[in-house]
Amino acid sequence: MTAAEWLSWLTLRPAASGLEAGVLSEIEAACAHLVDESGPDGAGNLVLRRHGGGQGPLLLIAAHVDQVCLWAKEILPGGFVRISAPGINPALLAGTRVRAGELLGVVGMTPPHLRRPGAEGSQPAAADLCCDLGEDEQVVGSQLRPGDPIFFASQPSGLGEGRFTGAGLDNRAGVAACLGALEQLSGQSLWPELAIVLTSSEEVGLVGAAATAASLKPDLAVAVDVTYGQGLDTPPDLSLPLGHGPAIGRGPNCHPGFERFLARAARQSSLPCQVELLPGHSGTDAWAMQISGSGVRTATVSIPLLYMHTPVEVVALADVQWSADLLAGAVMRLDADSYQEIVTW
Repeated sequence: MTAAEWLSWLTLRPAASGLEAGVLSEIEAACAHLVDESGPDGAGNLVLRRHGGGQGPLLLIAAHVDQVCLWAKEILPGGFVRISAPGINPALLAGTRVRAGELLGVVGMTPPHLRRPGAEGSQPAAADLCCDLGEDEQVVGSQLRPGDPIFFASQPSGLGEGRFTGAGLDNRAGVAACLGALEQLSGQSLWPELAIVLTSSEEVGLVGAAATAASLKPDLAVAVDVTYGQGLDTPPDLSLPLGHGPAIGRGPNCHPGFERFLARAARQSSLPCQVELLPGHSGTDAWAMQISGSGVRTATVSIPLLYMHTPVEVVALADVQWSADLLAGAVMRLDADSYQEIVTW
């Protein structure tokens, strides 16, 4: 599938942190013909394996599949649902369309004319907002319990020429790049053992990445995620432009030999790429994988994204495709000589 097709398919299958099993089961079925073996692990990750020639190292490519969402806290009289919204700016929620199971609804707030004195200019907190699912308390209570996720119901679509918008592109863009790379590797003989792992619960503490690194004990690991795209008012030193290729991280969370190998693979494939300065915590699965066991040589490949943690995240389709091309090219170029260069850096 193309990058747009993967993104359209993935964003219509939302997954909350810790509740990714249904989506991962569908992805596993869709990729069965591309892998030698696959299955979930105890932490809720999906592990997709391609076997190498038997002498190479284990390369782990990880992309988290969970996304931020709302959570039901309490069902109120009248069928309204009090919500929690970790990681989401409450200011954008009022007026947002949502889906709770089979129920469609909206996030509403008291009109400004009726708000308490002194509150006219204040922004509501998530605790002040409610989901209105259009049904009474009995109907809502029969389909929704406190602790259930509530997702943005925005429709994914193209945006202008070459861009794509929707909810959950953090990190469905990274997942799409990994699955696109897996398609490119179909039928190819590999030197390394390859595990593409779609990780769980990244948004709540890199849980899946820590577990899979401890279980698989990879020799090399790449975290594929999104990063801050340059928009109207984003700090230029903390963001990267869309449409200029994936970003390869440099900093203490990134092994210098592995980073140089990925940059060389991009040049050899004539792929545009950017450098992302990561002077500390990368905010990705690489942070957990790097310190697993006795340590893992890690790298990051990031896709610039606008409007992170909103219903209208935006990526450039070319960046997603180039990320897939970079990952596939790096896997194919990893041989005994290049691996020795990485580990002796």
